[in-house]
Amino acid sequence: MQNDRTVLDGVPETLFIPLWARAVENGKAEPLLRDPKAAEIMQRIEYDFDKFARTIGLGGRSQLGCVMRGQVLDRWVARLLGAAPESAVIEIGAGLDTRFERVDNGRLLWIDLDLPEVIDLRRTFFEEQTRRVFVAESILDDGWVERIRSVAGDRPKLFLAEGVLMYFEETEVKDIFARIADAFPGSHIAFDAVGPFIKRMQSRHDALRNMNAPLKWALPDVATVTGWRNDYVREDVFYLMECAQYVRALPRAWRLLFATLLRGFRKDYVVAQFRLGATD
Repeated sequence: MQNDRTVLDGVPETLFIPLWARAVENGKAEPLLRDPKAAEIMQRIEYDFDKFARTIGLGGRSQLGCVMRGQVLDRWVARLLGAAPESAVIEIGAGLDTRFERVDNGRLLWIDLDLPEVIDLRRTFFEEQTRRVFVAESILDDGWVERIRSVAGDRPKLFLAEGVLMYFEETEVKDIFARIADAFPGSHIAFDAVGPFIKRMQSRHDALRNMNAPLKWALPDVATVTGWRNDYVREDVFYLMECAQYVRALPRAWRLLFATLLRGFRKDYVVAQFRLGATD
C-alpha cells in the first residue's frame, strides 16, 4: 500500500497520538475499542510511530488513556443520539479521528472542524458527504460559527473537543465556551482536561515529550467551569485515574503509585460534559 508522507509540527502533530493509540488497540485480541479505520490510516502514513511504541515500556499510559477517553466520548455521543437521532456533532480539532465511523446512526450530521492543513490531510482518508461536512477554520477565529449555523440549522448540537483544549490558554478556552454558548444556546460540549500536576510534569509525558506542543491550560477542579458563567451546567464527568479498568491495566509499580504517592492527583485528568447557554 502506498504511504502518504505527512509533515506536521506543533499542536497539529499531536493528532498522531490518538490515531496510534486506537490503531494499536484495534490490533489486540480483545480491544477496548475497535477501530479498523485508524489501523488502515496508520499503515498509509509515513510517520515515526515507533517513538510512541517505545513508550509502552513505561506503561503505555497515553495509549490506554486515549482509548478509554475515546470510549467515554463515544458513549456520550451515542446517548445524545438515542435521545435526538438527528443531532449535529461538531468535532473541534478533528485531526484524524474516526468517531463518525464508530457511532454513525445513519441520521446524524457530523462536522469536522480543524485547521486548513489538517483538513487537507483528512481529505486523504475521508470524503465529505451530505451528513459529513469539513470546516477548515481555527476554533479561535469567527468564520466557523456562521458555517455551522448554516449547515446544522436548529438541530441539537454536541461539540467535542478531544485532546485539544489543554493546548490553549485559559482565556482562549473561556472564549471558545462563550462563543458556543452565545451562538448556540442550549448546546452541549464534551472535552478532556489535565490538572495542574500533569501540566507541571509534561516534560515526562510518555508521548508529548516527543513533540513541540506544550500544555497551557490546566483545570484544577471541574466545578471551576460552572463559575465562568451561570448558564453553564455540568452534565457528566469521568476521572480516568479513578477508573478501575484503567488502573488494573497499568504495571504494578504504577498501581502502587496511584494508591499511595499519587492518591491526591487521581482527579488530575477529567473528561466532562456541560450544557452551555442553558435556557432552563
